[in-house]
Amino acid sequence: MKKILIALTVSTICLMVSCNNFGSPEYTVTVILGPGVYGTPAAGTYVHKEFDSVEYSYGPLEGAVAPSVTVNGAAYSISGTLTMYTNVRIEANQTDIRGSWHFILTQTSTLTQKSAMDITFSGTNLLSGTFSDSQGNSGEWSLGTDGYTLTITYFNWYDTILTGTINSMSAGTWTGFGTSGTWAATKN
Repeated sequence: MKKILIALTVSTICLMVSCNNFGSPEYTVTVILGPGVYGTPAAGTYVHKEFDSVEYSYGPLEGAVAPSVTVNGAAYSISGTLTMYTNVRIEANQTDIRGSWHFILTQTSTLTQKSAMDITFSGTNLLSGTFSDSQGNSGEWSLGTDGYTLTITYFNWYDTILTGTINSMSAGTWTGFGTSGTWAATKN
């Protein structure tokens, strides 16, 4: 009888004091917006119950450059729906590709033949400009009307063209030299 009474007393104390783990867990959504970006949810911290759907959508205040959006550090589209089952950090920033990037080009036909080079992008705005690479070649780059499709066109390297998106810089394609392949880049 004493064991049952002790168990009931501990359970009652737990319920009265601090054992609020009953019901749906709650998770936070922390939103960080860089300069020139607007959207919903706005910058701040929000609390949602487990399995709540959280819609998000971000765009640029000025110009046509779509922002880059990350969720817990991984690249995501500029709008979508998240299902809450963990704490989430959303960051949306204007994407500026100007500067130096390290590119790895992989030839599709072999998947093992890779070329590495650095490309330095310059320009007076976020939408287009010129570039030069570490092999002495040059050309021009531009973003499409969607604000994130990147086209890199060489002037002097056998009509080589690289296309991809500025959101990930890791799933691009290229053509040139009578062949094609994929590319990925990281900022230096």
